[in-house]
Amino acid sequence: ISDNSVTKNTSHDFVFEQLFQIKKDEIFKVFHCNDNLYIWGAGSFGQGLFTKFVTNNFKITGFIDGNSLKWGTQFCGKEVFAPEIINDRSKNMKIIVGSEPGRLEIVGILKQKGYKPLQDFLVF
Repeated sequence: ISDNSVTKNTSHDFVFEQLFQIKKDEIFKVFHCNDNLYIWGAGSFGQGLFTKFVTNNFKITGFIDGNSLKWGTQFCGKEVFAPEIINDRSKNMKIIVGSEPGRLEIVGILKQKGYKPLQDFLVF
């Protein structure tokens, strides 16, 4: 959540709890606790999603980010991968889109690669 966000003065935990509750039915329809689950967005929003999913017994495999400086680094104790990781469909990946900048571009990339919304990925 950026400094300019209307939610800046609201507790991050509260915001992510509300987001999780709003999308709860979709989350449990799309994802299972043992899925090969990635969060696209290794920033503060992705970190908040990571915390909320982990506290709800989901195992996050790693992060995807478009920033090449983050590739191969650790974020929240998980590896950050380049977007090209989605090309390997044998991984049977499920993706949580948790990036504000470029959200629509990310969805376009996922659809172009054959990922289906509410089946293979969910946008926050």
